[in-house]
Amino acid sequence: MNENAYGDPDAKAKAAFAKLRPVCVEVMRAPSLEALRTLREAVCRLDSIHPHLVEYVALPLRMIIRRSGSPNLRMLEATLEALAAIFSRVKAVSLESWEIFEELYGFACMLLDPKLSSQAGYPSLSEDLLLSAVRALRALLLSLDDSGLARLHSRLPLLGHGVSVLLDVVGSQPAKALRAGAIGALLALSGKDSDNMAEVAGLTHSDSATAADPAHCLRAVVECVGVGGSGGSFASFLPGIAMALCKLVTMDTKVGQQDRYINGPSCMGSFRLYGDGRQRR
Repeated sequence: MNENAYGDPDAKAKAAFAKLRPVCVEVMRAPSLEALRTLREAVCRLDSIHPHLVEYVALPLRMIIRRSGSPNLRMLEATLEALAAIFSRVKAVSLESWEIFEELYGFACMLLDPKLSSQAGYPSLSEDLLLSAVRALRALLLSLDDSGLARLHSRLPLLGHGVSVLLDVVGSQPAKALRAGAIGALLALSGKDSDNMAEVAGLTHSDSATAADPAHCLRAVVECVGVGGSGGSFASFLPGIAMALCKLVTMDTKVGQQDRYINGPSCMGSFRLYGDGRQRR
């Protein structure tokens, strides 16, 4: 790994490279929980990471993910946390990094799919590890530029798998933070996530996602599909998304929630807005 392989980044990117290089080398040479924590802390001290550095910084983490043998779940959780920290500071990941995105996206979706994770040799995963996977997935999605997002939306098997596993988390997991994180990832998958939309949905990039209101989330998902025009590819999943969120809003006794009822006029207004947006196309 050398700096020249990533072109001639600006001064800020070079400064970031100088800070990250020693910890990346350490994670590659001797991966450990301590090395991963050090990498994550180094990343968190940066305001942003230049897209040209994505391949370099992500490589040690990809090597951990690819490692065969019995998985170390604590290492895996720390790796996902580091990935979330990296991609939450990267904007406009382009098609040049599509292979990296597809690999990490597929891995996160696999962990969230009970059947596939079991087939891959992972035992029952803890809520903390699943939450780390959801956060990493959302950060990956938010880092994509328009061309990358368009490519994801054009590949229905990839898009559909993401929607499916996230809806499964929303409908089956008892932890409110985990369900809220999955809804946030759905917003990102639609391509219309933003800090403002996250606030509307009761979500932020931080742990305050535990306060998410499913009714607000339902409205936000419908609006970001209908108004933003993410196209028929994502809009085709809207009925399933709406049904899953409606079930959560009205009440799911399996997860011990009190009675919750949909704000009919509010939600129907969102669907009307979605319909109007479709007619204008």
